[in-house]
Amino acid sequence: MRPLQVLQQYAEEYQPQQISVLRDEGGLSGARIWRIQAALGEFGLRCWPVEHPSAERLRWIHAVLSHVRNCGFELVPTPIAARDGRTFVLHEGRLWELAPWMPGLAVETGKASEEQVSAAFAALALFHKAAATFADVSPRSGAAPAVAQRLERIETWLHGGGVEQMERAAATCSPPQREYAPQFLSAFRRFAPLLETELRELLATPVALQPCIRDIHDQHVLMIGNRVTGLIDFGAMRVDSVATDVARLLGTMAGDDASLREAGLSAYQLCRRLSDIESRLVVAIVRANVVLTGPQWLQWLLVEQKSFESMPAVLARLERIWQRLQKLA
Repeated sequence: MRPLQVLQQYAEEYQPQQISVLRDEGGLSGARIWRIQAALGEFGLRCWPVEHPSAERLRWIHAVLSHVRNCGFELVPTPIAARDGRTFVLHEGRLWELAPWMPGLAVETGKASEEQVSAAFAALALFHKAAATFADVSPRSGAAPAVAQRLERIETWLHGGGVEQMERAAATCSPPQREYAPQFLSAFRRFAPLLETELRELLATPVALQPCIRDIHDQHVLMIGNRVTGLIDFGAMRVDSVATDVARLLGTMAGDDASLREAGLSAYQLCRRLSDIESRLVVAIVRANVVLTGPQWLQWLLVEQKSFESMPAVLARLERIWQRLQKLA
């Protein structure tokens, strides 16, 4: 990768005085990030994975981020236009973007206070309020894609031979992934039929649709003390129900702590009221995420044999999933 060649496609004031590659800041997405010190301040240069997003999708994501920023929500890193006016650069078959560096750090998983959870959910609600006015969304209501996607996974794994395929792959793989497979798949077989029924009912009920982050979790919320300083990583953004974001953030930032869940939901609803159907969706998606995340990782690791830059981070994620499954049981 040649970040200096990419940066040459930006104006002089963005040329690096210092540059450092960050090994861990790309998370599990496969993105690579460089921290840039330039004449105008600090910036982050991100190289997206080959697999996603597409140029068309990234253009739409950037338009949403620009819109919410123009609406007064300043906690997102709005990408900077290159010399040709586009907000990303295509270089060596990869998409690159340059955006202001967001200050702060993510709270360690499982260590968030009620004040931090409340601040995170208030920020998410304000993002949703701003994004709801983005014009390029059609339709504005309908079945929640998050529900349809989870229902499709259940049907594929439960009725389409997916579980059996994972079991065959697990029989020939090495630990520690193999050790999680029986646990995840047993829990899936136990809870999936009930989830399938619940999600089918919810799929038939229209809900408001708008741009949603869809990968908002504790490591994508930056804070200084109890103050949110930035939301990051929007590569999964799509049109969906806000319930998918609320459920995702609840699962990672509040977990199974009732007081933290209450603090987060209360803070969200002070800024943006959840409708009855959205509240029902939050509960269902939280439950579905706990049951489906383990098999999804088995699918990636054992069947598709995807590689991840930080296997310790993957194994830590698997352990957290198993702990939540035990509490659900």
